[in-house]
Amino acid sequence: MLTISELASWFARQRHFTGLSPNSQRLYTRCLNQLVSLLGPDKVAASLDAEQVDSLIELVTTEKGSHAAITLSKVSKRLYNVAKRYTKQTAVTTNPFEKMGMPTLPPRRVVWTEEQVWDFYHTSKKMGRRSLGMLALCCYTFGQRPVDMRSLKWEDIHGNSLLITQQKTKVDIRIFIPEFMEELLDETPKTSEYVIVKEKDNQPYDERLYNIWAYDVKKRARIPLELKLADLRRTAFTEMGDSGATDQELLSFGHINRQELTTYTVRSVNQSKNAQNKRFGTKKHA
Repeated sequence: MLTISELASWFARQRHFTGLSPNSQRLYTRCLNQLVSLLGPDKVAASLDAEQVDSLIELVTTEKGSHAAITLSKVSKRLYNVAKRYTKQTAVTTNPFEKMGMPTLPPRRVVWTEEQVWDFYHTSKKMGRRSLGMLALCCYTFGQRPVDMRSLKWEDIHGNSLLITQQKTKVDIRIFIPEFMEELLDETPKTSEYVIVKEKDNQPYDERLYNIWAYDVKKRARIPLELKLADLRRTAFTEMGDSGATDQELLSFGHINRQELTTYTVRSVNQSKNAQNKRFGTKKHA
């Protein structure tokens, strides 16, 4: 029978893990390492029961918070579901993480203002890191995740549009480039095959470094530190919704279905105003 440590290593070789995006792989690895550490590496995976799991999650909730506990339970549930499918290899026949009744994480609703985005860009430029400001502007303008903008290449730009494949969804999308962004891209030095590279070595940013530097820029620009570059995708979709963009138009930015749009838009009075204007127009009513 596999120990929990051996099961985690086994899972890391399966397509259910290798097919994940790099960010998701890091999250899964962190959670699996945490699970092994809490249970002990020699714990037989198939012997884990519901009572032990409840105690485990209660401990994580107390020490790390509900967010960490929910994330750990989701990853662990996935681990055991896959293990159950290959019971001859793993000896796992039940999933002790099923039907735990864990609460759902509330969707993140934080958005930037347009002024904050431009303050971030200009402050980055003053700090000698224009590329970091361009990363933020690209996420904001094109409504994409930082990982996709960090991997953007010059060959992906075709006239007045981008043609990229999203790393998370593997969806191919073509996005129109506004005139102001064309000018900023024209001003960007072509020192690498990648559009956004660090000034010092002309290499793309890794996730850890751009987050550290972004923190410094936000602090200098007096931008709320809770804002993340990842929130710029939600900001873009919310602004497009405020501007009256239809669901079909929003889907052109890479979403697979309309349900996903709720994750990346924040309801606002402007959206209801647009709907009312479309409904009633300027007609006078009795």
